[in-house]
Order: sequence, then structure tokens, then C-alpha cells
Amino acid sequence: MTIIAILLSLVLERTVESLRGYRVFGWYERYTNWVRDVLNSDLWDGPWGVLVVILPPVLLTGMIAHAFSESLFGLLEILFAIIVLFYSFGPKDLDEQVDGYLQALEEDDKEKANLIAADILHGDVPDNMQDTQQELGEAIFIQANERVMAVIFWFVLLGPMGALLFRLTDYGMKHCRDTSSNFNIAITRLQNILAYVPAHLCALGFALAGSFEHAWRGWQLHMEQLAGDWQQQWRDALVKVGMASLCLEPHEVETVSETPEVEQPELDIQLLQEHIRAVLGLVWRTVIIWLVIIALATLLGFSS
Repeated sequence: MTIIAILLSLVLERTVESLRGYRVFGWYERYTNWVRDVLNSDLWDGPWGVLVVILPPVLLTGMIAHAFSESLFGLLEILFAIIVLFYSFGPKDLDEQVDGYLQALEEDDKEKANLIAADILHGDVPDNMQDTQQELGEAIFIQANERVMAVIFWFVLLGPMGALLFRLTDYGMKHCRDTSSNFNIAITRLQNILAYVPAHLCALGFALAGSFEHAWRGWQLHMEQLAGDWQQQWRDALVKVGMASLCLEPHEVETVSETPEVEQPELDIQLLQEHIRAVLGLVWRTVIIWLVIIALATLLGFSS
């Protein structure tokens, strides 16, 4: 059931663009704000508030999945799993955003390109195009884990409720109205906990899908420069191993801020396209490797 649901969900994700319009979370934002307003106290502005916000929809999803497990020979359970898994991807399609960004650059529409890039980066876009290329490549590795890989990982472990758990946590972290609150700190910590293991498995997938020798050097670089903050370690592993798997070292990219006295050449759009396409290609090869491993685990009886 697991591998079938994953395959069909990914097919829908890649082929039926109109269905992505149903991937909305306005209800979740309203529900979160309502809960935080009703439970307006120091007790709920933290981990307990996160649990109150996330657990009810996740547990309800698990109850529905269990109720469907004995209906119509499990067909309703598979259908429900596909719907929840598809809903939990994204929310936006990474390939579609990248295509829009590259097309905007070709049309010399820098304003549109910067808007799309800012959405992918979840922050400001560098003024220098070489910096933008580098940061976009790194962001794609991180976003691939947050939008697809971690969702699949938790779906394999916990079924539909696992996929929804990660999506609601990730979405809640990125759309919290008060980024300095204890609630945001708690939900960010939970998101990092949920993303940690799948990110390292994703990094292993990058190594298998790219140059393993270079990826190993990227992993060694990651271990040598391991930051004290464990909540940033999984992002660093994705970036260093991912770039190294493509024989690209993040620290080798020279930026204007590092060498202000040197005039940087204009970045070739074709080279940027090749760079971004290479990163996306590595991501999807890694997804295929994951699917093969999950299928083998299913055949050997390690997964349902």
C-alpha cells in the first residue's frame, strides 16, 4: 500500500497541475490563530500550544485512515492515503517555480524573477547573480527535503498522519505571525526534529545519485565544520553533500562581498540554467533511489 500511494501521489504531483490548487492551508492558519487567541497565556505560548494546534488534525487523519483500513478491501484506505500524501507535498511545486524563474530571466523580467527567487529562498534575494545562483542551488536541496523527502519519510513510518504531521509543522513554522514568540521557537524545533533524519538520508541519496567520491569529501567537510546548533546541521549536510555530489563546492564560489575590488562578470543565463537543472536532476534521481529502496523493503516485508 505504501509504495503504491507514494507512486500515484508523485504521478499526480508531476502531471496534474490543476490539483495543486486544492492544496490550501487557510483553514490551518485560521485554526492556529483561533487556538492561540483562545489559549492566550504563557502556558500555551510554547510546546503545549504547538501540540494543541497540530495533534487534533493529525490524530483525526489517523482515525479516518484506520476506519478505512477494513472498507472495500482497503481500497478506501489507499485512496485516502494518496489524497493526504498529495496534499502534504509542496505546498508549491519546486520545478514549476524554477521554470518560472528561468523563464523570467530569459524575458529580462527581473522583478518577477526576484519574486519567485525570494519565495524559494524564503528571504531576500542577493543583488549579485552569482550569489543568487549559489543560494538558489542550495535552497533547492533544502526545499526538496522539506517539500517531498521528509513527507515521504514520515508517510512510510506513520502513514497519512505522518505526512500531514510534517506538512502542518513545516507550514506552521513558516507562517507563524509572531516569529519571536515561544510558540514559533517550539514549532521550529519540532520541524527541525522531523526534518533531521530524512535530510541525512536525502544526503545519502545525493551521494548515490551523483559522484559518491566527491559526496564523501563533502560529508567530511560537513563533519569538520559541524556547527554547534544541531538545528542547522541537517541543512548544512544537504548543501555540502548535494553540491559535492555535483562536483560543486559551495566555498569555491567567489562572491562580490568577498572580493569587492574585483569586477564580477555577468552571469551567463545558459550556465545558470545548467546549474539549476543539474541540482533538480540530482534531486529527482534521489527520489527514484528512495522509491526503489521502499519498493524493495515492501517486497522483503519491512514495509506494508
